[in-house]
Amino acid sequence: MTSSHAPCKSKTNNTEDSKTEVPREENSYSGEADYLYSTKLAKKLSLAEACETLVASPLFPLALNSSGRMYYKCSSRINSRQLKFTHSICGLGMTVKGHQEYLTNNPGAYNSILFLKALDLHLSQKKLFTDRPDSLGVSARIFMRPIAVKLEGHEEHEIFRPSFRIYNDGTITATLSPLLGFSELAADKVVNIVTNKAKNNIESVLCEKDTYLALNETQAALLPFKQRYAQRRTICESIEIGLAKTATLEILEEKFETHELLQAETFTLSDLAHWLLALIERSITNGHVRNKIQWTAAQHISNTLSKTWFGKPIVYIQDHTNQLASANDNWVAHNHLIQCIMARTYLKDPYKLPEVTITDLRAFDDYNSFYSEAVSLVFSSTQVSEFISNAESYTFSNLTSDILILNETAHHLLVHYGYLCTDIDKCLTTTKISQADIKNIEFETSFISIQKYGETSKYFEKILLSDSLGIFKNLAQKKIDTRRKYLELEEKIAADSQTRRMTLVFGIVASASLSPELMQPLLKVLGFQIETKEINKLVGILLSGCAVLFIALTINFSAKLFKSIFFKNR
Repeated sequence: MTSSHAPCKSKTNNTEDSKTEVPREENSYSGEADYLYSTKLAKKLSLAEACETLVASPLFPLALNSSGRMYYKCSSRINSRQLKFTHSICGLGMTVKGHQEYLTNNPGAYNSILFLKALDLHLSQKKLFTDRPDSLGVSARIFMRPIAVKLEGHEEHEIFRPSFRIYNDGTITATLSPLLGFSELAADKVVNIVTNKAKNNIESVLCEKDTYLALNETQAALLPFKQRYAQRRTICESIEIGLAKTATLEILEEKFETHELLQAETFTLSDLAHWLLALIERSITNGHVRNKIQWTAAQHISNTLSKTWFGKPIVYIQDHTNQLASANDNWVAHNHLIQCIMARTYLKDPYKLPEVTITDLRAFDDYNSFYSEAVSLVFSSTQVSEFISNAESYTFSNLTSDILILNETAHHLLVHYGYLCTDIDKCLTTTKISQADIKNIEFETSFISIQKYGETSKYFEKILLSDSLGIFKNLAQKKIDTRRKYLELEEKIAADSQTRRMTLVFGIVASASLSPELMQPLLKVLGFQIETKEINKLVGILLSGCAVLFIALTINFSAKLFKSIFFKNR
């Protein structure tokens, strides 16, 4: 079961004569979800240096780049090792060698979970996209220690696994993934709690001490110097209060001591993602992760982070009641829930839902894959569970990794065009504009060349036709054309001005060379006649040039003074 191969029949179109919808009150749904956020850190960065910088901190136990090099701590030293992969022919699995040192030096259930997820994502990347050194897929994935979140009105904390994907062009995606997923939720809760989790207020955030101190340092560094120093006592007291509030979390019998990070009345999952991205950006900029506040340091300002920001949930429904073998029939039977998720609103009356045109991007009849810029949804038929049960190594995590990789690439496109619009304003010459245009063409060419299968092409064909991306692309092209015309006009005016200056200079030289005969009688009357004829002529030329230059400067100054007075009065 992959995004490009499937042991099932081709899917038929969704028609009205298919199976009717099952009564909604009887249905419950189980699955997983990811919350994806994307922005840009810098124009270009070294992935190896970024991995080493972050892994040097206890916050980030593991990093794996797209070529298969793993970064981790070994006896308090940063170690990197190239893993050896042997992929199966159909892309459903692989054999890995060279990872034992990581598992030995980084024991614990959570670190093992991170490693397994890193392998799933690496397999999906290699399966879906071509492996080129200059492609869009050149990136590194960094995994972070767990963070627990408690939504308002809920009794228990939900443990998240934060991970980050950094591209060599500076684009970064943050993925917040609940470890346990969701089980047997009614349709309204799938929409309101899972899909719209970022719209729910958070009343508690628990994290380990190193994470707690680093996040507080980052937030303090973002404050202006005067404000930070004036609030020094309040900030210190707040940190002490948070350190005093401890709680123990448990993941597969591995226990973590955590501290209360949140001391705000309103806080969302998007705010948490922004805090984490700010921590990553500041750490890479400084070359290390800081956990002590520098009270006398200047304010840390990011020139790129969050100028363009995208976020969305990705919902994967694996099992549900009244689940059918045909994905097409399953879609019709549970169409109300699918419409609610894609509209990100739950209404009992399906006729009151806003009209949302959705397209199934999956070519086979095993599961539905729906995409929009606001949300992505995977809706499984019984074929998925049957295939996973019979497969030797394939799990539902492999399927979710496929969809996450596709959505990350879609966000990479959105971030690229979003920042292209802002970068065009910084181009001050037509040469710079042409360079930006060429880079954009190279980006689009690389995007086309990395697509490995027809289904992947269909997926991105849908993305390229999406509203926001279309707006960004059209806006970027308009700005390129307009900016080029503006700079060409400016350069033409500058060239004309330069021509006038050169004409004036040559005019002065010509006037000075013709006027000694006029100046020599004046010098003779004033009593400055010199006996040597050559010197007398040279003095005449010099004085003639000075006189012409003085007259030219006077005229130029008078013209500027007239213009300033005229336009000021207007």
